[in-house]
Amino acid sequence: MLLGDEPAWVQVYAEVRDFLVEPAATLPASRDALPLDELTPRERAVLEGIAEGPDNAQIAGSLRLSEKTVRNHIMRVFDEIGVEHRYQAIVLGRDAGLGSGSGSGIGKPA
Repeated sequence: MLLGDEPAWVQVYAEVRDFLVEPAATLPASRDALPLDELTPRERAVLEGIAEGPDNAQIAGSLRLSEKTVRNHIMRVFDEIGVEHRYQAIVLGRDAGLGSGSGSGIGKPA
């Protein structure tokens, strides 16, 4: 265990700090930085569906698409908005005002 007055402490501290900090390139510039204008209307509808919370089958049914098509759109949307997991897309979509219930109505009872 290094102590704060040892010469190697500064280097170890810097290495640990750099390891724990996420690179700025992987984080959106702001909460409103989603490139929604770069998404096709269908991709945006799928992102709206994701933000509302239903599963792929429900999104597919609401948009009258196959589940495979929805999965393909989701992969492209994830690439466009820079996320790897559905929960990240939900948070970013909701932060951008999607999924408020006023949009597509996906997952809502008829």
